[in-house]
Amino acid sequence: MLKNIKYIAIDTDGVLLNDTYSPVIKKFVEKYGVEYTSSIERSVWGSPQITAGHNLSLACKLPHPGEKVISDFFKLREEYLARISHRV
Repeated sequence: MLKNIKYIAIDTDGVLLNDTYSPVIKKFVEKYGVEYTSSIERSVWGSPQITAGHNLSLACKLPHPGEKVISDFFKLREEYLARISHRV
């Protein structure tokens, strides 16, 4: 049975490494005057990127498509990653 497994993926963000998504989701929504909630986080975490962007756009009442919003989110995340130290 184990001979059939070719690849294994592990999502370590927020589990083995410090969380680099939740703080950025919080920063992103607060930038638009929206209160950060667990509901917003759940609508972004684990969603396909285009869906996450669409959900952020709705939460922040932005007139932009999901593609632009998720692109803006990842730019903000890159800035965040440049400022923090990664730790296990």
